[in-house]
Amino acid sequence: MSAVLAHFARDEHVAIKLHLMIVPATDMRYCRRRIERLDESNCPYESARLYCNLPWGPLGREQWFLKYWLGDDDDEQEKLLDDWRLTPVLAPDLSNLPPAHVVTAEFDLERDEGEHYGRLLRDAGNRVSMKRHAGVPHAFTHYNHPERGLARSFQFIEDTAQLLRATHYGDG
Repeated sequence: MSAVLAHFARDEHVAIKLHLMIVPATDMRYCRRRIERLDESNCPYESARLYCNLPWGPLGREQWFLKYWLGDDDDEQEKLLDDWRLTPVLAPDLSNLPPAHVVTAEFDLERDEGEHYGRLLRDAGNRVSMKRHAGVPHAFTHYNHPERGLARSFQFIEDTAQLLRATHYGDG
């Protein structure tokens, strides 16, 4: 969502200081229901092929999300997923976007597509920073229980707070 909103803001001349993407889904074409098994012929992202069967991010769950987001008709899903507003890596113009920060998780099937989008933004001349959090799954940012939370989740919160402070107030 953040990726697409950054394009809309640019096109409407709305100044945005930071375009923050946290474990972003920027290309879910490999999640089409007609795809039963991921391989290099239908999915360019190694992380999706490696982690599509892990309990915290199986391909079947991604396909379930798409069903409820885009509807049950396979042909309509395919048409919608070829629209850059649902698949930001297909955007016709990636230039002049706000500074971007992309956060990914090592054991996330969406890791490589998020990092790919970050590289596309950088190649188009945008200022981009990226951080991959090692050893954690897609939803690691939510694992911040005061007594049993993941250290990486707390680090993410601290890093993000520092980034937002520096972006909006210039300290850091």
